[in-house]
Amino acid sequence: MKVLQVIDKLNVGGAEKVLVNTANIFKEHEHDISVLCLLSSSVLDEQLHASIPKLYLNRGFKYNPIKLAKLYAILNKYDVVHVHCRHVMRYVGLLLFLPQFLIRFKVVFHDHYGKIKDDKTIDALLKKQLCYINAYVGVSNELVKWFKSINNNVKSHLLSNIVRNNKTTIPMDIEEEFINLVAIGNFRKQKNYEFALLVLSVLPQKYTLTIIGGIVEREYYTDIIKLATKLNLTSRLKIEHTITDVTAELVKYHLAIHTASSETGPLVAIEYLAAQLPFVMFNTGEVAQQIQPELSDFIMEDDNVLLWKDKINHILLHKHKYRSKINSIFQQNFSEENYYHKCLTIYQNL
Repeated sequence: MKVLQVIDKLNVGGAEKVLVNTANIFKEHEHDISVLCLLSSSVLDEQLHASIPKLYLNRGFKYNPIKLAKLYAILNKYDVVHVHCRHVMRYVGLLLFLPQFLIRFKVVFHDHYGKIKDDKTIDALLKKQLCYINAYVGVSNELVKWFKSINNNVKSHLLSNIVRNNKTTIPMDIEEEFINLVAIGNFRKQKNYEFALLVLSVLPQKYTLTIIGGIVEREYYTDIIKLATKLNLTSRLKIEHTITDVTAELVKYHLAIHTASSETGPLVAIEYLAAQLPFVMFNTGEVAQQIQPELSDFIMEDDNVLLWKDKINHILLHKHKYRSKINSIFQQNFSEENYYHKCLTIYQNL
């Protein structure tokens, strides 16, 4: 079985990390797996196993018929085409309108859409294309439920995100004059970093916040910088744009916060669990469901900044008691082996 993982570009992001992890896991299990980027190479390419073939379409203009023909020729060399993200599916899905006898590959669509809690709409083109896929994979129960509501004829599967645990690091006992908080995620309005700044503003001066993430939405990034200035937080706020592997970074921090109000994973919460780093997040996404009730202290139901302040202080005060719970939850819910077998079963039942 020849499998092709498809994405636009391996920039730093949750879906991109999932593709890299999936490809590497299948390569280590000696499967014939390749990766196709519709655009060009990027920073996460180097994290793929060296022996995984990497293909680049260098698409340019989206509806260039020559590129579509080249894409068709590539895909038809594989048994399974595993497509990540909706915008990638819209492009690959153009080929699904060809007569079925011309298509020898099966299509798995892996949906990472993070705004499903607030936005359940779907454009007519993508909805039609999803009628021709062979399997739908959602990273949360909410996504799977949504897909079943619009298409009950295609098999749907839940495949929760994982973080590979072979690179996890042991948390350090940091004794410093500052309490260092971290938030990870590219600058998109969905990440709700303005709330993170409001939380920081009510915490004592010794608390600092580092945001690790690329600038995806420039205007939103500018708004966050302006808000930090308005709240007199510039000396307590640090922004890192170029870190591609956060694993080694997490030992520098006392606690993480995740303030997005709509998420499917989020993948970063699993990275915090892997690093045994306590965190506080809204009750949204698959991870929030998976870690309850054992780690319900990490989940917030509302956006009262004073309650967030109290929760952060409480967790830091009792952080040592949470470490064994964090490790147990990670091993129980985010096992690489379980992920591999679930994904392989999806392929085998197309």
